[in-house]
Order: sequence, then structure tokens, then C-alpha cells
Amino acid sequence: MSVLKVLQIPFSRVVPWYGIDAVPIASLPTFSHIQTPGNDHDDDDASTNDGGNDDGDFLLACLKEIPSSKACVLYVHGFPDQSVDHRRRGGGSDETTPNNPSYGTFSTRMSKKLAEAYTCFCAFNCSGSPGSTSNTVKFYDKTVSQEVWDVLNVMAYLHQKKGFTGFHVIGLSTGAIIGSILRGVSHEMLCKLDCGKILSISVIAACGATSIERALDFDFDSQQQSDFDEMGYCWKQFWLPKNEPNNPEGAVLQSVGDKNDIGETTDESDNNQWVPHLLKLSSHYRDDFLKLPIGKHVSENPNSKNTVDCDSANNAIPLLVIHGKADTNIPFDEGLALYEAAIEPKRFFELPKGNHLLTNSKDLKKAIRAIKEWQELYEERNIQ
Repeated sequence: MSVLKVLQIPFSRVVPWYGIDAVPIASLPTFSHIQTPGNDHDDDDASTNDGGNDDGDFLLACLKEIPSSKACVLYVHGFPDQSVDHRRRGGGSDETTPNNPSYGTFSTRMSKKLAEAYTCFCAFNCSGSPGSTSNTVKFYDKTVSQEVWDVLNVMAYLHQKKGFTGFHVIGLSTGAIIGSILRGVSHEMLCKLDCGKILSISVIAACGATSIERALDFDFDSQQQSDFDEMGYCWKQFWLPKNEPNNPEGAVLQSVGDKNDIGETTDESDNNQWVPHLLKLSSHYRDDFLKLPIGKHVSENPNSKNTVDCDSANNAIPLLVIHGKADTNIPFDEGLALYEAAIEPKRFFELPKGNHLLTNSKDLKKAIRAIKEWQELYEERNIQ
């Protein structure tokens, strides 16, 4: 029987491991800080079982697990988005202890549906997203490179503290970009970081293999990119619960009209309603994005010269690319281009009527079925 756990995973700042500033693998740190207990509690008990980090320097996660399982499915959300509920208090007077029963549980359609499909599944809110790193990395400070590191951080926690030895990564949209970059992680690097093995990667609505500049245009219009240059930041829309004190710092209601108009909170009768807000995002996000090695990491095998004793596999991480032909956010040709650029082992799965978020239940079921079939081919790959 699966058990649901809410986790507060100690946060680690990114260490450059690709690009001109890359740190040699031998000099990378091990995620030894994971050995320090973090906070986790059962879904039906909001009390903390472990002592640990409760100063905002954690990644909020939810884990569905069964005893003795060695493999875990790990979902990476898009941008701007989240996977688990960040609302800590359900109206109680204690401001330090979570008393909202939904706190830390799967909160989005994608994370809920994936949780239903697997016995061992984890999703988390990336750094700067609601409920995670509220004191360390705010939404304004977000970068994709840090989010890639967040995935490795979560893997290390689940490997060292929960005993998982292998992970099947699923990424949607920006999460698909993150998944594509993770294909460039070598077995040697995974061993050095002590975060288990990546068994397979499945990406939904991916982009950026041929033009990183074009990929940036999918998330930021000309006005936002101009604001990056002129003001050093832009306003980014994020759907958040209205009048929620645990929303990211600086979130303001978006008024009807232009998407950068700022509204006022006037009606407190609909606090459970999720409505558009605006948040400032630094131009550092863009600068980091334009350096992402998406095409390189899907098209090259980081294990071709593997000499690490702890893992004898020399193949690239298996990659499944899923894209809907009705996706109006990221064109279908972007997913196809990423697949064509990728080396084997790989597979492409087309959804003729699928949109960006696979909101049609039939499309989502088809995608999950395709992902599970792909993962089953590599379920026992290198698990010891």
C-alpha cells in the first residue's frame, strides 16, 4: 500500500557543471547535506516527524511510496507553475506549524494524474516557486540552471534518505527542457553527487534543441524582453490563490486588461479561488536561459568514455519525446526537432489532437500509457 509523505528537502545552490564555468566532476560536492534530517510527515498528519530545516531553505515536495521499492518516478513542472500545495495554514492561529491538510500534497492536474498512475511517485516545487526557498531563492531570482540542480538535489535526498536507487524523470514544458539537459549528466557525475541513477527521461512539449533564442520567445513576448533590457526585470503571470499569505513575496493581483496591469485585492470572499497574479522576474533568468545546452545534451553521450567503477553502463539515458500537434504554446516541430537531434536510445510519440498541457483526458491517458511502456523497458536498468 502506498503512503503519502510531505517533504521539506534541504536546499542546495547550483554548482556550475556545464558551460565555460563548469566545475570538474572531481571537484563537485556530494549532497552530504542531505544526511541532515529534513521535515516530512504523513498526508493525514501535519505534525513534523523529523527535526530539520524550517527557515525557508527547502524544496517543498510530496512523495507517494511503497516499502522496499527501488525505482521512483520524479515529475518536473513547467514555468511558471508548481506541483504541490504551498498553503500552510487552514485558518489556525499557529503561524509556524502547517495545519492546512492539503499543504504539500499534489495540487495540479498533471501531478495528481501522474500520482494516480504510479505506486512510487514524487513531485516538488522548484526553487523560487510557491512554498520552496522563500528565504534563499525567490521567484525574482529563478534560473533554469538552478532548477536542473534542484532535480539532482531531490534525487539525492530520495536516494540517501528514502533508499531509491533509480529514477524515471518526467518533464513538462520548461520541465521538459530540464529533463533534456539532465540527459547530459554522466554516470560519473551521478556517482560523485551520490544521487542514484536516471533510468529514463520522458519530456512533454520540449523545445530549444535547434534555437535557444526561439525557445525564449515561447515564454516571453517582445515587451517582456524589452523590459529585461530596460528595467532589469519583467512582470510574469502566475496563477495563485487569492489573498493567500503564503504566496511568493511581491505577488500582486493582475487586473482585467493588459497582462502587465496590476490589480488590487478587494474581495476576500473567494480566498480559495486561483487567479492571475504578477511577479517580477530578473533578467538573469533570460541570461541563464540563453546559455542552456539543450541540443548538446540530447545529442551527445556523456558516458561514451565512462571509466567509473560504480556503474559500467556506457549508453545515453533513454529519452522519450511526446508532443501534441495541437500545441499552440510550443509548436509541434520543436518536439520533433529535439527528437531528431537526440541520439539513441530514443522514441517519439505524437498526439494528433494534444494541446500544450494535454487538457483532454484521453490525450493525457495516452501520454501516460506511452511513458509507462517506455519506462518498463528500463525499469531494471542498472538497479542494484
